[in-house]
Amino acid sequence: MLALCYAIIPILTHANPERIKFNKNKDYQDRDMGSIIPVEAFWDNSCKELSLIFWDNGLPVFIEVKDEKGNCIYVNSYTVNKNKQTNIPLSGLPPGEYSIHVSNEKTDMTGTFSYSL
Repeated sequence: MLALCYAIIPILTHANPERIKFNKNKDYQDRDMGSIIPVEAFWDNSCKELSLIFWDNGLPVFIEVKDEKGNCIYVNSYTVNKNKQTNIPLSGLPPGEYSIHVSNEKTDMTGTFSYSL
């Protein structure tokens, strides 16, 4: 019974992550089908963590998180691996609206999420 409790507690803390919907900001006319960034992102308010799952191998991407005022609070570049989850811990931030930008040389996508206590 105790083992079951230890198995359920992590599931409950991650029970309702918010899926982040991305809008494409720009796309070049000469793009091929491979230039769209295949990513799915979630905000888990209980863990104060962004999770990104990419569906392509070797794709270089730039990830940036900004607050409501446009201040950059996280920036990094990755060469992603297919189906590998990337977690970005963001604890200690004040509650508010935040944006995440995921880009490569041909596509720039933005999504938003709410950080609450």
